[in-house]
Amino acid sequence: LGTPVLGICGGYQMLGRAISDPANVESPDPETPGLGWLPVHTVFEPGKRVERCRGRVHGTQIEIEGYVMQHGRNTRAGTGESWIDIDTGTTLELEGCVLGRIWGTSLHGLFESAALRRYAIKCWRTWGHGQYECTPNTRGESSAWAATGSR
Repeated sequence: LGTPVLGICGGYQMLGRAISDPANVESPDPETPGLGWLPVHTVFEPGKRVERCRGRVHGTQIEIEGYVMQHGRNTRAGTGESWIDIDTGTTLELEGCVLGRIWGTSLHGLFESAALRRYAIKCWRTWGHGQYECTPNTRGESSAWAATGSR
């Protein structure tokens, strides 16, 4: 897939491998396959999670704020990396998944942040031109989402 894709909430779930609904919260089907573009599995639960979240884009100083409103939990597996660090007040919770040009998150309202909009547009505009790598740095360096130059 050559075009960047961003899935938010249900779009994120559909980009994953599967959506399980063992309690029939949203569907009579116990499991529905996703597109499989992200290594994510969603499991619906009867209770609805509604909460405001604050944090940063992983490895940057870009602050984000949004909210989660969903019946399920998303679990990453395999090669996907989180791209948002949620500050719970005591720990950082890893959120979202990115794999190459495919990004997903449960957080609504992220693009209220002008800094995140600029960052995402810069990443998406320069893909294919060999100028930026906008994927998490799995080596644990502090500049995880920095511009890296041509390869």
